[in-house]
Amino acid sequence: MTFRISMRNSKNEEVHFSCAADQVLSDAADLAGYRVTSCSYGFCGACTARIVSGSASLPFASDGKHHAVSGDEVLLCRCLPESDLSLEPRFSWLEIRPAQSTGTV
Repeated sequence: MTFRISMRNSKNEEVHFSCAADQVLSDAADLAGYRVTSCSYGFCGACTARIVSGSASLPFASDGKHHAVSGDEVLLCRCLPESDLSLEPRFSWLEIRPAQSTGTV
Protein backbone atom coordinates (compact mmCIF):
# COMPACT_ATOMS: atom_id res chain seq x y z
CA MET A 1 0.00 0.00 0.00
CA THR A 2 1.23 3.49 -0.90
CA PHE A 3 0.29 6.75 0.79
CA ARG A 4 0.45 10.42 -0.26
CA ILE A 5 2.65 12.58 1.96
CA SER A 6 2.28 16.38 2.00
CA MET A 7 4.31 18.95 3.90
CA ARG A 8 5.77 22.42 3.53
CA ASN A 9 9.47 22.98 3.03
CA SER A 10 11.56 25.78 4.54
CA LYS A 11 10.38 28.13 1.73
CA ASN A 12 6.75 27.42 2.67
CA GLU A 13 6.22 25.51 -0.59
CA GLU A 14 3.98 22.45 -0.56
CA VAL A 15 5.94 19.24 -1.18
CA HIS A 16 4.21 15.96 -2.11
CA PHE A 17 5.59 12.45 -2.49
CA SER A 18 4.45 8.85 -2.22
CA CYS A 19 5.53 6.51 0.57
CA ALA A 20 4.98 2.76 0.92
CA ALA A 21 3.64 1.44 4.24
CA ASP A 22 6.96 -0.29 4.97
CA GLN A 23 9.14 2.70 4.05
CA VAL A 24 10.34 5.50 6.34
CA LEU A 25 9.30 8.96 5.21
CA SER A 26 12.81 10.34 4.67
CA ASP A 27 13.68 7.38 2.39
CA ALA A 28 10.52 7.94 0.34
CA ALA A 29 11.35 11.64 0.04
CA ASP A 30 14.84 10.72 -1.14
CA LEU A 31 13.44 8.38 -3.82
CA ALA A 32 11.12 11.19 -4.96
CA GLY A 33 14.13 13.47 -5.44
CA TYR A 34 14.05 15.36 -2.12
CA ARG A 35 16.59 15.43 0.69
CA VAL A 36 15.45 15.71 4.29
CA THR A 37 17.94 17.30 6.70
CA SER A 38 18.55 14.56 9.25
CA CYS A 39 21.09 12.24 10.86
CA SER A 40 18.91 9.33 9.59
CA TYR A 41 19.15 7.48 12.93
CA GLY A 42 16.57 9.25 15.09
CA PHE A 43 19.07 10.90 17.43
CA CYS A 44 19.39 14.54 16.33
CA GLY A 45 15.68 15.45 16.09
CA ALA A 46 16.30 17.72 13.07
CA CYS A 47 13.60 15.97 11.04
CA THR A 48 10.86 16.33 13.67
CA ALA A 49 7.44 17.09 12.19
CA ARG A 50 3.93 17.42 13.61
CA ILE A 51 1.17 15.28 12.16
CA VAL A 52 -1.56 17.67 10.95
CA SER A 53 -3.71 14.85 9.57
CA GLY A 54 -3.32 11.12 9.08
CA SER A 55 -1.49 8.54 11.17
CA ALA A 56 1.96 7.01 11.37
CA SER A 57 3.88 4.53 13.46
CA LEU A 58 7.33 4.75 14.95
CA PRO A 59 8.82 1.26 15.13
CA PHE A 60 11.30 0.32 17.81
CA ALA A 61 14.93 0.70 16.81
CA SER A 62 17.63 -1.89 17.41
CA ASP A 63 18.47 -0.06 20.64
CA GLY A 64 14.97 -0.93 21.93
CA LYS A 65 13.93 2.71 22.24
CA HIS A 66 10.75 4.08 20.75
CA HIS A 67 11.68 7.08 18.62
CA ALA A 68 8.62 9.22 19.33
CA VAL A 69 9.19 12.87 20.08
CA SER A 70 5.80 13.72 21.59
CA GLY A 71 2.15 12.79 21.10
CA ASP A 72 1.61 14.22 17.62
CA GLU A 73 5.24 14.59 16.52
CA VAL A 74 7.31 12.12 14.53
CA LEU A 75 10.83 11.77 13.21
CA LEU A 76 10.79 11.59 9.42
CA CYS A 77 13.82 9.28 9.44
CA ARG A 78 12.03 6.71 11.66
CA CYS A 79 8.34 7.10 10.80
CA LEU A 80 6.22 4.65 8.77
CA PRO A 81 2.94 5.95 7.31
CA GLU A 82 -0.36 4.25 8.17
CA SER A 83 -2.44 6.58 5.96
CA ASP A 84 -2.06 9.67 3.79
CA LEU A 85 -0.23 12.27 5.87
CA SER A 86 -0.09 16.03 6.11
CA LEU A 87 2.96 17.11 8.12
CA GLU A 88 4.27 20.38 9.51
CA PRO A 89 8.03 20.62 10.19
CA ARG A 90 8.82 21.48 13.81
CA PHE A 91 11.81 23.61 12.85
CA SER A 92 11.58 26.36 10.24
CA TRP A 93 15.04 25.44 8.97
CA LEU A 94 14.08 21.84 8.10
CA GLU A 95 15.12 21.46 4.50
CA ILE A 96 13.18 19.37 2.07
CA ARG A 97 14.86 20.28 -1.15
CA PRO A 98 15.41 18.77 -4.59
CA ALA A 99 18.34 16.36 -4.58
CA GLN A 100 21.50 17.62 -6.24
CA SER A 101 22.62 15.88 -9.39
CA THR A 102 25.91 14.06 -8.94
CA GLY A 103 26.78 14.46 -12.62
CA THR A 104 27.32 10.71 -13.02
CA VAL A 105 25.48 8.56 -15.50
